[in-house]
Amino acid sequence: MLKPLVYVDGHFRNNIDLADISEFIKVKENMVWLDVENPTADDIALLHEEFEFHHLSLEDAVHQQQRPKIDEYGAYFFLVAHALTYNPEELEMRWQEVDLFVGRNYVVTVHMEPVAALKTSLERAEKHPQMLTEGVGFLVYSIMDAIIDEYMPILEVIDDQVDDIEEGIFHEFRESAIEDIFKLKRELLKIRRTAAHLRDVFNVLCRRDNPLFTANQLVYFQDIYDHLYRVTDSVDIYREVLSGALEAYLSINANNLNNIMKVFGGWSIILMSGALIAGIYGMNFEFMPELKMKFGYPGALVAMLIVGLIELAIFKKKKWL
Repeated sequence: MLKPLVYVDGHFRNNIDLADISEFIKVKENMVWLDVENPTADDIALLHEEFEFHHLSLEDAVHQQQRPKIDEYGAYFFLVAHALTYNPEELEMRWQEVDLFVGRNYVVTVHMEPVAALKTSLERAEKHPQMLTEGVGFLVYSIMDAIIDEYMPILEVIDDQVDDIEEGIFHEFRESAIEDIFKLKRELLKIRRTAAHLRDVFNVLCRRDNPLFTANQLVYFQDIYDHLYRVTDSVDIYREVLSGALEAYLSINANNLNNIMKVFGGWSIILMSGALIAGIYGMNFEFMPELKMKFGYPGALVAMLIVGLIELAIFKKKKWL
């Protein structure tokens, strides 16, 4: 499904014929944004015909399995970004690839499913159409800014979950905490990789002379770079906290195991002492004067009890039980 949005003579038009897009982009003052959701073969053919996109970039956009990157194809750039959604109950993140074809006065976005950030950027552009007069660079900034802004609320949710995990370890010692730690560390690693690649993309854009973007527009790209730096920095902090929580979990678990082994060891000694007395007086040698004692049996039981109580008192005093 293709959604065209054209800025002509100070206002938007969204009812244009898709076959006329190439005519609109020939006029330097016009600005075209074509959003393509779940593209069909006909959609890809139209993009190739109207924009003359290279088949390699179109192939990347169709397959949707690219890492964040930027490729230059003569008159346009092909930029790959990833929008992010998060399910806090399952501790799982969902990535949505968004591919941008950026030319002198047009942007084509390609994605498979609805992306909330693109809707936000579109609404922003419709409310403030004058922002498109600053050039295609500002439109790219608006789209990418909306995508990156979605990262920060998710990191705040993760921050709360990290606190819950720490509380579960130190106050309740939930055994499921270790599973939550590994899930979050895995998802944080995905965010780290994606944000780092995107940061490299905008680092390249900010430091390369580019005919498509003016110096004023590069200032906005620097702002996105700073946001991505904050994202990677926050992710690194959360991963360090989770690593510390994992070490604490293992230490507490080992300490609990040691306490259990001490209890087992203490009671084993107590029972072994009783068994020693019973074993001695259970021998059937002929010359054992205790065998014919009237109070030998209750005496042996009392001896077992006294020895056990003495050992129990000693273990309690030394806090071994």
